[in-house]
Amino acid sequence: MTIVVRPGLTVLGAGEYAWLNGWRYANHLRSCYSSGLMLVTGHGWMDFMTEWGGESPAMMAS
Repeated sequence: MTIVVRPGLTVLGAGEYAWLNGWRYANHLRSCYSSGLMLVTGHGWMDFMTEWGGESPAMMAS
């Protein structure tokens, strides 16, 4: 499981797609999609594989 925590809206952006490209090209001909990518922001969370999400948990403001 890869968890990306960042400020902003709970929408996949360039940073998250960089992680996905890394998974794609660094798999050494093995299955690397056995886990998922979770995005957590101040607005909530989202799962890339299922597109499920919610308001809690969320990143806390400093």
